[in-house]
Amino acid sequence: FNADGAEAAPVGFAPSPVTVDVPIVSWISAGELGSQDSVVNLSDYPTIPTADLEEGEWIALRVDGPSMNKISPPDSIIFVNLRDKRLVTNGCYVIADETGRATYKRWRPNDNPPFQPASYLDIPPPELEGAITIIGRVKRSMIDM
Repeated sequence: FNADGAEAAPVGFAPSPVTVDVPIVSWISAGELGSQDSVVNLSDYPTIPTADLEEGEWIALRVDGPSMNKISPPDSIIFVNLRDKRLVTNGCYVIADETGRATYKRWRPNDNPPFQPASYLDIPPPELEGAITIIGRVKRSMIDM
């Protein structure tokens, strides 16, 4: 009941966010291109529970290096949607060149090369070889304090 004695409207609660377990499969270089072991089965990796991710196929990677430290400091964890490969200006992506080496960079289509660091340090863009493969779009970065 309200203060005036009238019956109060029922209180609505927001639905609980959906939590999914995202596999932490490896690390990703946020500097020079790096090589990682290939992923065979995602169920073989430890997971991190995560809420409110959009529909997709998700992996988590630990960031190694300072070239994306404006967005993801070293040792932060990024969440990558393997189904989202659509390039969006200033979007962040995990990419690989044709040698198979991978990195984490921001898409800047008017720059050369278009995959650029986002760092407080003066770090040059990666030297990519041949065709570039978009592994997935980074949609979240998390760091434990």
